[in-house]
Amino acid sequence: MASGAATQVDCRTMSNTLPAVSLAAVPKRRNQTLDLAREIERRGYAGIYCPSLGDALGLCQSIAHVTERIPFGTSIVNVYTRHAIDYAQTAAYIHEVSGGRFRFGVGVSHGPMLKGLGIEAGRPLQDMRAFVETWKAAPRVGELPPLVLAGLRSKMVAMAGELADGVVFANVARSHVPESLGGLPGPRDDFFVGDNSVNLASNIAVRSDIITTPELISHTELSATAAILGDQAITDGGITVAQRLAEVFETTISFAATGELGATNVKMSEYASQILAFNATQAAEAENQIAFKEVLYSDIKFRAESFSGVNIDEEMANLITLQNSFSAVARVITVTQEMMDTLNNIA
Repeated sequence: MASGAATQVDCRTMSNTLPAVSLAAVPKRRNQTLDLAREIERRGYAGIYCPSLGDALGLCQSIAHVTERIPFGTSIVNVYTRHAIDYAQTAAYIHEVSGGRFRFGVGVSHGPMLKGLGIEAGRPLQDMRAFVETWKAAPRVGELPPLVLAGLRSKMVAMAGELADGVVFANVARSHVPESLGGLPGPRDDFFVGDNSVNLASNIAVRSDIITTPELISHTELSATAAILGDQAITDGGITVAQRLAEVFETTISFAATGELGATNVKMSEYASQILAFNATQAAEAENQIAFKEVLYSDIKFRAESFSGVNIDEEMANLITLQNSFSAVARVITVTQEMMDTLNNIA
């Protein structure tokens, strides 16, 4: 069972070394089944999931009362046997009294089962979408549990990724699981929102729906021991992932010298503050340098223009005036020379 929804209980005491188990209650052995549920929890199994054999929801309601820590849910109940709002009321009740440990798994079942119940099913994808939308819109039921859809074909798997919090497979070859999971949407990258055109930290914010509904944050973790035969698998991490992250920020860490930051032993938040302060100082210094260079450039440009600036028309007029003056002086000299020559000839 793959589920990305959060749980409201502290599951750190639960072991991830054992898989989840399937548990069904049969007539005259229902009390013994609840005793078995307690034993499953005591031994540290990862979860209890109740199939559509008998009253799975009724069994889950009893498990909510006789256990304290173990996650559990239906795997699955038939969407055609009860109205979506009726399901929502029961699921919300179990979710609340269990402290958030309950997962509500639903499916469209299959033809022979529905025929035996006298039910004429419609189109599975359309019926499932209508069921989920009605279930989520149920009025005055309280908080609903994480929803898991039974998926066999790729389109139903894709719908689980679109509408639900997880998908559960039945009668599927393990070699085909990667292809089946390929129908799920990729991880979202919009945890933070903001205007990318504005490079300001104050513009960054967490998505509003995550603020109002923290359960949207995935709390799962990768385990190498939780799946059958030791394969790696996604398991329910409870709130441990968030707690581990918070603990990192409160732990003193040794940071080596890097760039212009010296080696230090501080908390992550303090080191982040040092980085921000250093960057702010560098940014302020860069702005001062830019301002100084802009003033220097303007001054040099003004001085250069004051020396090299030439009015072509004015200079041409001056050149013509000087040329005319030179011609007049040359003519005077020529006339004077002629007069001297004449006087010399008279003598």
